[in-house]
Amino acid sequence: GQPEQWDLHNSTTFQHPMVPYDVLIDPMSLPSHPLLLERESTLDIIHQDSARGNADDKTGISVSPQVTFPIKQAYIVDDEMIKAML
Repeated sequence: GQPEQWDLHNSTTFQHPMVPYDVLIDPMSLPSHPLLLERESTLDIIHQDSARGNADDKTGISVSPQVTFPIKQAYIVDDEMIKAML
């Protein structure tokens, strides 16, 4: 979309787009990036943790750590206690 090569990670190379929007977002006008050159399917990305085969994980299922919340003690004041305080 720009007459000169631009870098996605270097803002000094950005220019005002003087082209139609469809040309600006055309994938062929994007610069190449090493991360984008790797071809991965959606299933590979979703299941990459189970495909790694961690030594700790024998079942292949990733388990989230258990989260515990502190329990607050309840203090109940009834009418009798209020009478005693007055």
